[in-house]
Amino acid sequence: MHITPNLPVLVTLTRCADYEENTMRTAVRAALDASGWRVGAGSRVLVKPNLIRAQSLACTHPRVVGEACAWIMEQGAGVVVADSPGFCHWSSPA
Repeated sequence: MHITPNLPVLVTLTRCADYEENTMRTAVRAALDASGWRVGAGSRVLVKPNLIRAQSLACTHPRVVGEACAWIMEQGAGVVVADSPGFCHWSSPA
């Protein structure tokens, strides 16, 4: 795994009027394009959505995750989506 330390943190905000597919696609891609971040072909990228709890507006909308993944894959990178959600409680066998 290659990690480059001390990179600047990239943050972009884009207004999104609704959750319609085309609106979300436009907003997500605009934010990613504005960030200036580019993925090298052949790279592997972890996309970590926010899955804090099973409640509306507490988690990243699936269309945001899907559009971000599509944008990354269009640049030739592989994508893994993963999180450790706070709403899953695993019990160990007795």
